[in-house]
Amino acid sequence: MVLRNIQVLLLVLCSGYLSAEEVTIQISDGQIKGQTGTTNAGVGYSSFLGIRFGEPPINELRFQAPQPVKPWDGVYDATSQKNPCYQVQNEYPNESEDCLFINVVTPVRFITTGDDMIPGNAGLKDQLLALQWVNKNIQYFGGDPTKVTLFGESAGAASVGYHILSPKSKGLFRAAILESGSPLSAWAFQRDQKQLTLQTAGFIDPSFNSNPNVESHYLHQFLLNQTAETIKAASYQMSRQDRPEYIELQQGFFYAPIVEHDHAGAFIAQNMYETLASGDFNNVPLIAGINSGEGLILKGDENYFRIIAQTFDRDPTLLVPLGMHINDAATKSQAGQEIKALYSPRGTFAEDVTRLLEGFSDTVTHSEELSYIFSHHYNPPLSSFPESDVNVLRRFTKLFTNFAKTLNPTPESDPILENISWPKVNSVYFPYLEIGSYSRIQLHPREDYYSTWDTIYDKFGVKPYDTY
Repeated sequence: MVLRNIQVLLLVLCSGYLSAEEVTIQISDGQIKGQTGTTNAGVGYSSFLGIRFGEPPINELRFQAPQPVKPWDGVYDATSQKNPCYQVQNEYPNESEDCLFINVVTPVRFITTGDDMIPGNAGLKDQLLALQWVNKNIQYFGGDPTKVTLFGESAGAASVGYHILSPKSKGLFRAAILESGSPLSAWAFQRDQKQLTLQTAGFIDPSFNSNPNVESHYLHQFLLNQTAETIKAASYQMSRQDRPEYIELQQGFFYAPIVEHDHAGAFIAQNMYETLASGDFNNVPLIAGINSGEGLILKGDENYFRIIAQTFDRDPTLLVPLGMHINDAATKSQAGQEIKALYSPRGTFAEDVTRLLEGFSDTVTHSEELSYIFSHHYNPPLSSFPESDVNVLRRFTKLFTNFAKTLNPTPESDPILENISWPKVNSVYFPYLEIGSYSRIQLHPREDYYSTWDTIYDKFGVKPYDTY
């Protein structure tokens, strides 16, 4: 069972990290000290980094819903980043369970967070506590708690989507941006979390491998008694079990969100697809987007990817999403053949792996646009890039900040946005904005593939659905 793996960044409509002088403000829990600076666009801002919004989730708080931070005396130093949470696939020198911190970056003003033992979705609940913190404190930074926009990419986008679905987040934000991910993505949901938790514990104590019916309270106590480093090592070993027969991108990341048992603290207690279909969710203005060729992120290891292609050629049932809930072998085989025919109608994936990448681009929803949105993370400086790339950066920034300010990405004619007006979608009319060296309004993204998937789900799928 991986520990917390979430960090929160709140941008109040600006970005950049060129520090200058210190600034101290009073918020609800005490005083904090931050810094001022200037963005790449020359806009002044204040940054407050690593503000604690929750008590450290350690000891008896491990695996549980986070607790709000207690007020402090003195001045809290928010001039530097704090500990990142433990990451399964990466190593950072200051990783810690004590990682419930939020960053606030704001334009310069007059400014003066299976069962009851380990209920799951700790990361989403950390985000919820952070949103509650924002609702309580953003006024002290010159922000408006009624005008919060959530934004995320990949797993972050799926997280934002879960907040749209959860009644716990109602009223804490008014708009959302999802890039390359959603709670309907196959990888963004885990339907077998208790078994995977047992398998993870088995890398620490092999006796768990022969005791699948161990009681939850015993498993909980066992994990509480392990060091964070031990649990991370076991989680890493678990992550190495990914294989062509059970590729996480198709069947759900090992430590993805879950549908919790129905209890008072549940963040998500109902199937995601059915919640959306019912209309019973936080209905807010939304921008959602994908990149062309999302699946290219998988092509780094050519040999491994060719093995995946050969495995899927031998057994097309592996292409069938678990979210279709097909148990009958013959039906699953037929569905797999139709999915394979959609992407490789006249050959094999091994002969042309780009066809499999095309399939993953539809079912795996991934991060080219981040280079344009968070440009301050990259070297060399913007001045060394072609003007066409810089213009794309300006468009992304303008579209997203317009949306956060006005709930409309193109509220008026603007040369930076090529004077485009981005129309809304509805149930029958699905325009989208293609952003490249130049921008244009298109209709119905990947319509042929989408309509075929719709047909396959209608023909073979078993409701109620969770992912789609």
